[in-house]
Amino acid sequence: MKFFVYKTDTGEILRTGICPGAVTRMIHNEDDEPQEVVIQESMLSLQAHDGETAIEGMADQNTQYVLAGAVTTYTDAEQSAKDNLTYGYKWAMPERAVVQILTDDEITAMLALQARMTRDKLLGDSDWTQTADQSPAIKTLWQPYRQALRDVPKQAGFPATIDWPTLPT
Repeated sequence: MKFFVYKTDTGEILRTGICPGAVTRMIHNEDDEPQEVVIQESMLSLQAHDGETAIEGMADQNTQYVLAGAVTTYTDAEQSAKDNLTYGYKWAMPERAVVQILTDDEITAMLALQARMTRDKLLGDSDWTQTADQSPAIKTLWQPYRQALRDVPKQAGFPATIDWPTLPT
């Protein structure tokens, strides 16, 4: 049997799966009539932990949630907000809204760190262009690109908006 588990208090779908349903067996009663008897109950109740509810059926944890016991699909606006979270924000349930979880300063510091790491990697990837055995033409071609990488932190929108230089051709 297919099932899904959701947080009882928020409706957020946590996981989906398959578990055995009830195990039955056909027997004959004293009147020699066939009768189906349950040997083992469904394992569905074992799939949920404290604060969770398991329901038989199918749901998509990426596009749906549970509201008043019914599977509900996020609106286009909710889905877009949920799918396009940026660093320092999270999707909150049951509000179905984006919530900032870090301060602006924490977000800016992490974005700056990530940008500098990317810049450093790009500089490292182009170090070969400046070695002593490289031709002057190659060195000259790549120097503006490398300088533009060094200047990335000086850009007006840094670190939220970065205009990355393009590789020389």
